[in-house]
Amino acid sequence: MSNKQHIKIEILSRHYQVEHTFFQQLDAIGLIETEWVEDQLCVDEQQISRLDKLIRLHQDLEINPQGLDVVLNLLNKIEQLEQSLTAVQNRLSLFE
Repeated sequence: MSNKQHIKIEILSRHYQVEHTFFQQLDAIGLIETEWVEDQLCVDEQQISRLDKLIRLHQDLEINPQGLDVVLNLLNKIEQLEQSLTAVQNRLSLFE
């Protein structure tokens, strides 16, 4: 038996005031993973922080699901560049 905790899309849809199709689009693009549990479409609770971020970007900035994919890729790239910059700065400080 799985210890995963799932949250029904129906509940998330009401909470965030977003259509069910929005979650289906995110799943189709690969931004979240949905699964059927007891005849209900659900999301693993570990994805909630990511889902919250996606919904805020969608609602606040009116970004469509395809745009969310681009934004997340850019944010990940920025994070990688910041980590690289920090590593280079740390190495540089050794020589100073």
